[in-house]
Amino acid sequence: MAGLCEGGNEPPGFLKASTQKPHRIIEHERDSPKVNVFCALSERKLYGPFFFIEATVTGHSYLDMLEQWLVPQLRQDLDDDFIFQQDGAPPHFHNAVRAYLNTEMSDRWIGQMFHDMATKVTRYDFM
Repeated sequence: MAGLCEGGNEPPGFLKASTQKPHRIIEHERDSPKVNVFCALSERKLYGPFFFIEATVTGHSYLDMLEQWLVPQLRQDLDDDFIFQQDGAPPHFHNAVRAYLNTEMSDRWIGQMFHDMATKVTRYDFM
């Protein structure tokens, strides 16, 4: 029987894949109640928190937040003197979000490389 087992030399709570019978079972409730919060930092100000009403943040809800809440504040406070950076969360790279960022911020946003570009990049590109 395969499972996740607590290791002998690992810190407490550390789990590793094993072919042995599991010593501990961890249950995870899917779609449990949760809160999705967004905030942004600039040199001068913290923007947020912004609480999403939806249980799951989608590309459309993220785009709404950008259009209606964050970008107007950034423009008012920073007058287009900013670079917007986001991590690799799936809503950040929804087609509509990328199109909006390309239109509204053109060369002022940083994010995950597109899949086809990422497959062409090697470690030598960073040396």
